[in-house]
Amino acid sequence: MSNAPTAWQLTLGPYELRSFAVTLETEITGFTATPPAPIVRQLHDEADQALATFKKVRTAGQSITGMNEIEERMRAALAGDKLASLRRMLTSYIVRKCRVLSGT
Repeated sequence: MSNAPTAWQLTLGPYELRSFAVTLETEITGFTATPPAPIVRQLHDEADQALATFKKVRTAGQSITGMNEIEERMRAALAGDKLASLRRMLTSYIVRKCRVLSGT
């Protein structure tokens, strides 16, 4: 087994995974995950479309139980850059049902 340098930086591509064995004394001091810009853009665009769909459903005088809550959570996810949560919400029953009701 070789020794790692004192400071070590590793860049992995999307969905790339590596595993390492280290001693118990080894301290991980930082971690940053940066999703690819096209994915971030796509999620933001899809969220904008979903929010517009909610508005369209409301304008038509319709409502889906939980729509207000998921809209609030979606806006918070956008503001906090919580992309995994946003992705899950975009595929939720509420978003899909609103798309059907709005014809989008």
